[in-house]
Amino acid sequence: MTSIDLFTLGVPGYSVENLELKDAERLQKLYEKCTDFAYLVEGQPPSPTAAQEEFFAVPEGKSLCDKFMFGLFNSEHEIIGLIESIRGYPDEQTWWVGLIMLAPEYRRKRLLYPLVQSFEHWVAKHDVAYIMGSVVEANIKVLRLWKRMGFEIISRTSPKQFNQKFHSVYIIRKAIIGKVS
Repeated sequence: MTSIDLFTLGVPGYSVENLELKDAERLQKLYEKCTDFAYLVEGQPPSPTAAQEEFFAVPEGKSLCDKFMFGLFNSEHEIIGLIESIRGYPDEQTWWVGLIMLAPEYRRKRLLYPLVQSFEHWVAKHDVAYIMGSVVEANIKVLRLWKRMGFEIISRTSPKQFNQKFHSVYIIRKAIIGKVS
């Protein structure tokens, strides 16, 4: 992973920091709070090493230098959210969001929109045209959220296995304002 300049959230009492492998134990606590997501997607709780594994997960053709993990922290400096992303994937004009998680007790505090918007402004400084990601078909509430934030569905995969479950996956994309005509 690469050392980078950070983006700010602009919401009092919260901050965003670049996460490093030394943060894996603290990040694991977020994974364990988000077991509802793990059951929805995989049909099982997160593994005891899920956070550590996330630091090393990159798509084929990418390296750890292309991986960026940002933690969302509350005023007690507890990790309450995560954006995991890959620069230049699936092409050099795109920044891929692989995972966004918010602790359940923070999901209704309207933090997702400012987090994604701040991330979008930060990505725009890195000369890319799009942000892309994916949403499993079963996570329809999150898909609606992404659509309200300006993302559009560009494709849907055939069902894939995610541990104990199978899902079709929606691939979503948003043009970075001022970068695509």
